[in-house]
Amino acid sequence: MTKIILQLIFLLSFFNIVAQNSKIEIGPEIGLNISDYRYIEAKYVKGSAMKRASFGVVGKYNFSRNWALKSKLKYEGKGILIKVDFGRGLLTQKLNYLVMPLMAEWRLGKGNLQGFLNFGMYGGRLMSATKEYFNEHTMGEKDIKNNKDEFKPYDSGLSGGIGAIYKLKNNLKITIDLGGQFGMTPIDSGLKRGIGWRANQNLNGNIGVLFGL
Repeated sequence: MTKIILQLIFLLSFFNIVAQNSKIEIGPEIGLNISDYRYIEAKYVKGSAMKRASFGVVGKYNFSRNWALKSKLKYEGKGILIKVDFGRGLLTQKLNYLVMPLMAEWRLGKGNLQGFLNFGMYGGRLMSATKEYFNEHTMGEKDIKNNKDEFKPYDSGLSGGIGAIYKLKNNLKITIDLGGQFGMTPIDSGLKRGIGWRANQNLNGNIGVLFGL
């Protein structure tokens, strides 16, 4: 009986050590995007930023105490809000992407609380695109149209951010970060030379949980 108890204690100690030094971490993340367009030599009507939600999973491979490779797979809302008809109407253009950033993470600090800096790139696949028109004279009626064909199926650019990690347990951490995406490719389909183009850009705040494997 004593031998069995000692073996159990050894196994628990072993898994505790492994959890403290987890190379791989994974967990869910939710966030809020403040999104609009970036205009490059374009004459489009500029609008206001939109608040859109995001959710997905985060995966991380820790090379050392200070460096890691981080990736995410998230469903993100992007788009823009435009006032039309002399301010009496509102046009929202909503783009929904499946986005995968790939970033290096540099951590600083010791103990249960660490800060970090992310930098890298992202790629996204357009899942849907809609226009919603609201006019105060139509008693709240919305005209919703699918306009996915007006946009390119893919989006890509630079991604980065700063944040903090708080260790609750050896294999359980909470993360908070503030980041952004800077689109480097046009989102418009069928562009003609000389009219310019638009790219996505956003600021985002996220909160997540990481489990050590």
